[in-house]
Amino acid sequence: MTAQRATFGEISPGLEYIDRPAAYAVILNDGRRVAVVRSKRGWFLPGGGTDPGETPEETILREAREEIARDITLGERLGEATQYFSVGEEHRRLHATFYTATLGSVVDGDPEYELEWVSLHEGRTEFFHACHVWAVELGLELMNEHQARLE
Repeated sequence: MTAQRATFGEISPGLEYIDRPAAYAVILNDGRRVAVVRSKRGWFLPGGGTDPGETPEETILREAREEIARDITLGERLGEATQYFSVGEEHRRLHATFYTATLGSVVDGDPEYELEWVSLHEGRTEFFHACHVWAVELGLELMNEHQARLE
């Protein structure tokens, strides 16, 4: 699968958007459920904002340790998406990179969130960002391709 690109949300003329690079992991289990964290604003894939000088891969690994207190192993790069959205009076342009990943061992520390496993059908309306739904769809498509090659 070739990494994909997509854009989500509406650009409103006259608004100033704050750029926010980020990276997220699509972690699927054998039951085709995806790992999510739940916040007051909705569901998110494990990951988040990229710190200055950090690569997308480093972001995902750091965020997984902070958010769910787990090490993860990165797999294939699924793609990049731009998501336009607003939080209160702040308008943001999220530049997100997505990778497949698998869960590893538990790390020391308290997780910020509880890891939950949901189906895409359940999550379609619960994800805060539409680009997360898109990334999960890409992850499921890749899982199907891998399974078809094994048959």
